[in-house]
Amino acid sequence: MFTNQIKWTETIDSTNNEAVRNLQDAPHGSVWAARFQTDGRGQRGNQWESAVGENLIFSLLLRPKFLPAERQFLISEISALAVCDLLISWGLDARIKWPNDIYAGDKKIQGMLIEHFLSGTRLSASVVGIGLNLNQEHFGSNAPNPSSVWLETGIRQEPEKALKELLEFLHTRYEALQAGNWSSIEAAYQSKLYRRDQWATYLRSATGGTFEGCITGVDACGRLKMDLKEGKKECFAFKEVGYCF
Repeated sequence: MFTNQIKWTETIDSTNNEAVRNLQDAPHGSVWAARFQTDGRGQRGNQWESAVGENLIFSLLLRPKFLPAERQFLISEISALAVCDLLISWGLDARIKWPNDIYAGDKKIQGMLIEHFLSGTRLSASVVGIGLNLNQEHFGSNAPNPSSVWLETGIRQEPEKALKELLEFLHTRYEALQAGNWSSIEAAYQSKLYRRDQWATYLRSATGGTFEGCITGVDACGRLKMDLKEGKKECFAFKEVGYCF
Protein backbone atom coordinates (compact mmCIF):
# COMPACT_ATOMS: atom_id res chain seq x y z
CA MET A 1 0.00 0.00 0.00
CA PHE A 2 1.17 3.53 -0.78
CA THR A 3 0.22 4.64 2.75
CA ASN A 4 3.25 2.76 4.15
CA GLN A 5 5.79 5.08 2.50
CA ILE A 6 4.76 8.66 3.38
CA LYS A 7 7.36 11.31 4.18
CA TRP A 8 5.90 14.53 5.62
CA THR A 9 7.81 17.84 5.78
CA GLU A 10 6.78 21.30 6.94
CA THR A 11 8.24 23.33 4.05
CA ILE A 12 9.74 22.28 0.74
CA ASP A 13 10.41 23.87 -2.64
CA SER A 14 8.19 21.36 -4.44
CA THR A 15 7.14 17.81 -3.63
CA ASN A 16 7.60 16.92 -7.31
CA ASN A 17 11.15 18.25 -7.14
CA GLU A 18 11.80 16.09 -4.08
CA ALA A 19 10.43 13.03 -5.84
CA VAL A 20 12.67 13.66 -8.84
CA ARG A 21 15.67 14.16 -6.56
CA ASN A 22 14.98 10.68 -5.13
CA LEU A 23 14.02 9.10 -8.44
CA GLN A 24 16.98 6.76 -8.68
CA ASP A 25 16.67 5.03 -5.31
CA ALA A 26 13.15 5.53 -3.94
CA PRO A 27 10.81 2.53 -4.21
CA HIS A 28 7.52 2.38 -6.07
CA GLY A 29 4.75 3.97 -4.02
CA SER A 30 6.95 6.49 -2.20
CA VAL A 31 5.07 9.64 -1.16
CA TRP A 32 6.39 13.11 -0.28
CA ALA A 33 3.91 15.47 1.39
CA ALA A 34 4.34 19.04 2.65
CA ARG A 35 2.39 21.62 4.58
CA PHE A 36 3.79 24.37 2.38
CA GLN A 37 5.64 24.67 -0.93
CA THR A 38 7.82 27.65 -1.76
CA ASP A 39 7.91 26.81 -5.47
CA GLY A 40 4.84 24.70 -6.15
CA ARG A 41 4.34 24.01 -9.84
CA GLY A 42 1.18 23.54 -11.87
CA GLN A 43 0.39 22.84 -15.49
CA ARG A 44 1.52 25.24 -18.23
CA GLY A 45 4.38 26.49 -16.03
CA ASN A 46 1.99 28.12 -13.55
CA GLN A 47 2.62 28.25 -9.82
CA TRP A 48 0.27 26.40 -7.48
CA GLU A 49 -1.16 28.62 -4.75
CA SER A 50 -1.72 27.04 -1.34
CA ALA A 51 -1.96 28.61 2.12
CA VAL A 52 0.29 27.13 4.81
CA GLY A 53 -1.11 23.94 6.33
CA GLU A 54 -4.59 24.31 4.86
CA ASN A 55 -4.46 21.98 1.89
CA LEU A 56 -3.13 18.62 0.73
CA ILE A 57 0.11 18.82 -1.25
CA PHE A 58 2.00 15.67 -2.17
CA SER A 59 3.75 13.68 -4.88
CA LEU A 60 3.54 9.95 -5.50
CA LEU A 61 6.26 7.96 -7.26
CA LEU A 62 5.03 5.16 -9.50
CA ARG A 63 7.11 2.67 -11.47
CA PRO A 64 4.68 1.41 -14.13
CA LYS A 65 7.27 -0.47 -16.18
CA PHE A 66 4.51 -2.59 -17.73
CA LEU A 67 3.02 0.47 -19.47
CA PRO A 68 4.03 1.41 -23.04
CA ALA A 69 5.10 5.04 -23.39
CA GLU A 70 2.29 5.78 -25.84
CA ARG A 71 -0.29 4.82 -23.19
CA GLN A 72 1.11 7.10 -20.48
CA PHE A 73 -2.16 9.07 -20.34
CA LEU A 74 -3.62 6.17 -18.39
CA ILE A 75 -1.59 7.39 -15.39
CA SER A 76 -3.36 10.75 -15.66
CA GLU A 77 -6.71 8.99 -15.93
CA ILE A 78 -6.33 6.79 -12.85
CA SER A 79 -4.95 9.70 -10.81
CA ALA A 80 -7.83 12.01 -11.71
CA LEU A 81 -10.36 9.23 -11.08
CA ALA A 82 -8.88 8.54 -7.63
CA VAL A 83 -9.31 12.20 -6.63
CA CYS A 84 -12.89 12.05 -7.89
CA ASP A 85 -13.42 8.88 -5.84
CA LEU A 86 -12.28 10.72 -2.72
CA LEU A 87 -14.37 13.83 -3.33
CA ILE A 88 -17.46 11.79 -4.19
CA SER A 89 -17.04 9.93 -0.89
CA TRP A 90 -17.20 13.37 0.76
CA GLY A 91 -20.45 14.23 -1.04
CA LEU A 92 -19.10 16.36 -3.91
CA ASP A 93 -20.06 15.99 -7.57
CA ALA A 94 -16.46 15.94 -8.84
CA ARG A 95 -15.68 16.26 -12.54
CA ILE A 96 -12.42 16.05 -14.51
CA LYS A 97 -11.48 19.12 -16.51
CA TRP A 98 -9.22 17.69 -19.19
CA PRO A 99 -6.55 16.63 -18.75
CA ASN A 100 -6.54 16.22 -14.94
CA ASP A 101 -7.86 19.24 -13.02
CA ILE A 102 -10.79 18.41 -10.75
CA TYR A 103 -13.83 20.64 -10.62
CA ALA A 104 -16.78 20.90 -8.25
CA GLY A 105 -19.43 22.60 -10.34
CA ASP A 106 -17.54 25.32 -12.22
CA LYS A 107 -14.91 25.73 -9.49
CA LYS A 108 -11.39 24.28 -9.57
CA ILE A 109 -10.69 22.29 -6.44
CA GLN A 110 -7.57 20.33 -7.43
CA GLY A 111 -4.59 20.63 -9.76
CA MET A 112 -2.17 17.96 -10.88
CA LEU A 113 1.29 17.86 -12.44
CA ILE A 114 2.54 14.52 -13.77
CA GLU A 115 6.11 13.95 -14.93
CA HIS A 116 7.01 10.80 -16.86
CA PHE A 117 10.38 9.12 -17.33
CA LEU A 118 11.02 6.61 -20.12
CA SER A 119 13.23 3.60 -20.62
CA GLY A 120 13.13 2.68 -24.29
CA THR A 121 9.51 2.27 -25.34
CA ARG A 122 8.13 1.91 -21.80
CA LEU A 123 7.65 4.06 -18.73
CA SER A 124 10.30 3.68 -16.08
CA ALA A 125 8.72 6.06 -13.58
CA SER A 126 5.91 8.58 -13.16
CA VAL A 127 5.75 11.33 -10.55
CA VAL A 128 2.15 12.31 -9.77
CA GLY A 129 1.99 15.68 -8.03
CA ILE A 130 -1.38 16.64 -6.53
CA GLY A 131 -2.56 19.85 -4.90
CA LEU A 132 -6.02 19.47 -3.39
CA ASN A 133 -7.66 22.51 -1.80
CA LEU A 134 -9.06 21.29 1.49
CA ASN A 135 -9.60 24.18 3.91
CA GLN A 136 -8.46 27.36 2.16
CA GLU A 137 -11.00 30.18 2.27
CA HIS A 138 -9.26 33.02 0.40
CA PHE A 139 -7.20 32.87 -2.80
CA GLY A 140 -4.83 35.67 -3.73
CA SER A 141 -3.81 34.62 -7.23
CA ASN A 142 -5.53 35.62 -10.46
CA ALA A 143 -6.81 32.09 -11.05
CA PRO A 144 -10.34 32.53 -12.38
CA ASN A 145 -12.32 30.04 -10.31
CA PRO A 146 -10.58 28.41 -7.30
CA SER A 147 -12.48 26.75 -4.49
CA SER A 148 -11.90 24.24 -1.70
CA VAL A 149 -13.64 21.34 -0.01
CA TRP A 150 -14.45 23.64 2.92
CA LEU A 151 -16.02 26.29 0.69
CA GLU A 152 -18.09 23.69 -1.17
CA THR A 153 -19.22 21.53 1.77
CA GLY A 154 -18.67 23.53 4.97
CA ILE A 155 -16.64 20.61 6.33
CA ARG A 156 -12.95 20.83 7.18
CA GLN A 157 -10.67 17.93 6.29
CA GLU A 158 -7.43 16.99 8.04
CA PRO A 159 -4.58 16.77 5.46
CA GLU A 160 -2.97 13.66 7.01
CA LYS A 161 -6.26 11.75 7.05
CA ALA A 162 -7.20 12.98 3.57
CA LEU A 163 -3.85 11.81 2.20
CA LYS A 164 -4.30 8.29 3.51
CA GLU A 165 -7.83 8.11 2.12
CA LEU A 166 -6.72 9.36 -1.29
CA LEU A 167 -3.75 6.99 -1.43
CA GLU A 168 -6.11 4.07 -0.85
CA PHE A 169 -8.19 5.16 -3.86
CA LEU A 170 -5.00 5.65 -5.90
CA HIS A 171 -3.81 2.17 -4.97
CA THR A 172 -7.10 0.62 -6.06
CA ARG A 173 -7.07 2.47 -9.38
CA TYR A 174 -3.40 1.54 -9.96
CA GLU A 175 -4.15 -2.14 -9.33
CA ALA A 176 -6.85 -1.98 -12.02
CA LEU A 177 -4.31 -0.45 -14.40
CA GLN A 178 -1.74 -3.14 -13.59
CA ALA A 179 -4.36 -5.84 -14.14
CA GLY A 180 -4.92 -4.54 -17.68
CA ASN A 181 -8.41 -3.10 -17.19
CA TRP A 182 -7.57 -0.22 -19.50
CA SER A 183 -10.88 0.02 -21.33
CA SER A 184 -12.86 0.31 -18.08
CA ILE A 185 -10.46 2.99 -16.83
CA GLU A 186 -10.88 4.96 -20.05
CA ALA A 187 -14.66 4.62 -19.91
CA ALA A 188 -14.77 5.79 -16.29
CA TYR A 189 -12.54 8.77 -17.07
CA GLN A 190 -14.61 9.85 -20.04
CA SER A 191 -17.84 9.53 -18.06
CA LYS A 192 -16.48 12.08 -15.56
CA LEU A 193 -15.31 14.69 -18.10
CA TYR A 194 -16.29 18.26 -17.24
CA ARG A 195 -18.53 19.77 -19.96
CA ARG A 196 -18.83 16.52 -21.87
CA ASP A 197 -21.71 16.65 -24.38
CA GLN A 198 -22.21 20.36 -23.68
CA TRP A 199 -21.66 23.19 -26.15
CA ALA A 200 -19.29 25.86 -24.84
CA THR A 201 -16.72 28.43 -25.96
CA TYR A 202 -13.05 27.46 -26.18
CA LEU A 203 -9.80 29.21 -27.02
CA ARG A 204 -7.63 27.96 -29.88
CA SER A 205 -4.10 28.53 -28.58
CA ALA A 206 -2.39 28.74 -31.97
CA THR A 207 -4.46 31.70 -33.14
CA GLY A 208 -5.84 33.20 -29.95
CA GLY A 209 -9.33 32.98 -31.42
CA THR A 210 -12.39 31.37 -29.88
CA PHE A 211 -14.74 28.72 -31.23
CA GLU A 212 -17.82 26.77 -30.21
CA GLY A 213 -17.20 23.13 -29.42
CA CYS A 214 -18.70 20.10 -27.71
CA ILE A 215 -16.41 17.68 -25.87
CA THR A 216 -17.14 14.09 -26.90
CA GLY A 217 -14.27 12.24 -25.23
CA VAL A 218 -10.53 11.62 -25.19
CA ASP A 219 -8.52 9.39 -27.53
CA ALA A 220 -5.93 6.78 -26.47
CA CYS A 221 -3.13 9.37 -26.65
CA GLY A 222 -4.98 11.70 -24.28
CA ARG A 223 -6.08 14.20 -26.92
CA LEU A 224 -9.39 15.97 -26.32
CA LYS A 225 -12.04 15.09 -28.93
CA MET A 226 -14.59 17.73 -29.93
CA ASP A 227 -17.42 18.32 -32.33
CA LEU A 228 -17.34 21.83 -33.83
CA LYS A 229 -20.32 23.98 -34.75
CA GLU A 230 -19.56 23.83 -38.47
CA GLY A 231 -19.93 20.03 -38.41
CA LYS A 232 -16.25 19.09 -38.21
CA LYS A 233 -14.56 16.88 -35.63
CA GLU A 234 -11.18 17.74 -34.18
CA CYS A 235 -8.68 16.44 -31.61
CA PHE A 236 -6.58 18.75 -29.44
CA ALA A 237 -3.30 17.96 -27.71
CA PHE A 238 -2.37 19.53 -24.38
CA LYS A 239 -1.89 23.32 -24.64
CA GLU A 240 -3.65 23.48 -28.03
CA VAL A 241 -7.00 24.47 -26.53
CA GLY A 242 -8.15 26.47 -23.52
CA TYR A 243 -11.44 26.71 -21.64
CA CYS A 244 -13.33 30.01 -21.56
CA PHE A 245 -15.21 30.93 -18.37
